[in-house]
Amino acid sequence: MTVVVTSGPGATNLLTGLANAMMDSSPLIAITGQVPTAFFGRDAFQETDIVGATMPVTKHTFMVRKPEDLVPVYKAAHEIAIDGRPGPVVIDLPRDVQLMEVDPAVIKARTIRITRKIAPEPDPSLIAYALKLLLNAERPVMLIGGGVCWSGATNEVLTLAELLGMPIVTTLLGKNCVPNNHPLVMGPRGCTVA
Repeated sequence: MTVVVTSGPGATNLLTGLANAMMDSSPLIAITGQVPTAFFGRDAFQETDIVGATMPVTKHTFMVRKPEDLVPVYKAAHEIAIDGRPGPVVIDLPRDVQLMEVDPAVIKARTIRITRKIAPEPDPSLIAYALKLLLNAERPVMLIGGGVCWSGATNEVLTLAELLGMPIVTTLLGKNCVPNNHPLVMGPRGCTVA
């Protein structure tokens, strides 16, 4: 999904949605308007540091300063938004860059390098410790979220729950990650079962 907003309040009102998309692992590209580059740092009308404001609640942020970079940045933003754990990416686009013309041949020649984060190998000692805690727990309960869906771990979750006879409760995003008719699935957390 892509959303386009104006500079200033249009972009700042987007912060809550970006934070929610990050927490929910929802891929999103947000293109925010920005004042012309000549007015940066001069308290121009509706100038807001959107890159700085959105960094804590996004996977990545881009500031496009050349029109020929917009297409490669958009492609990179799309890859980042869906790679690994999905999430939001912001492209801040100054007004003067929006109005510039560019030769399409120059755009085709531009690329943006993306450095992918490689997940570290799990620490066997920590896995053993977690297993020991689970086996010694008196009434363990498994809370699953949307990460089970995007990581494709439904079978692993069900196998562990069945081995330990552990009930499963879900977050809102985890509701459809395990079959609702499975005997160990108790439904969303916070709901009472009649």
